[in-house]
Parts: sequence; structure tokens; C-alpha cells
Amino acid sequence: MPFAQIDVVAIVLLVVVLVLVALVVVLPLLFVLVDLAILAVLALIGIVGKAVFRRPWVVEAVTDRGKRHEWRVVGWRRSGERCREIAQSLEAGVIPPPDTAGP
Repeated sequence: MPFAQIDVVAIVLLVVVLVLVALVVVLPLLFVLVDLAILAVLALIGIVGKAVFRRPWVVEAVTDRGKRHEWRVVGWRRSGERCREIAQSLEAGVIPPPDTAGP
């Protein structure tokens, strides 16, 4: 009979340890995953909203001295193209005029 009592005590201790591990490790990890999922959904909504409502993307370039140049470009693809165009112009030493890109 003493072995049966030890088994019960061991099982109870194991259950207590597993519950504590779940509370200390698993539950916070679940909260982090839920937070990341919410953040990803909000970012996706923002990107889709920008595309659907045709809000311009801001392309920025900052000189070594801190002077900031800004161009507003409508469209995801067009903004990528404009980034490359601006980068090539800046590498050639030419600063494109602001807001020259069309939709």
C-alpha cells in the first residue's frame, strides 16, 4: 500500500508542475502569438487600405548632412519603380524635383 500512496503523490505533484509550467511558459507565449497575429492583421489592413483608397506612398531620401527629400507616389508598384529611379538619380548626383511622379 505505501507504493500506491507514493504514486498518487507523484501524480499530483506532476499535475501541479505541469499546471505551473503552463501558466508560466505556455500562457505568455500564447499571448505573444495573439498579439503578433493582431499586429499582422492591422498591418495588412493598412496596406490594403492604402491601395484601395489610392493614398500615396512617401519615398524619402536623407543626405549625410540630414537634408530630407520627399516624393509622394500613388501605387505600390509605381512607388518601387520610383524608388529605383530616385536612387539612380541620386547616385548620378542629381536630385529629382519633389512630387514629379504621376499616378
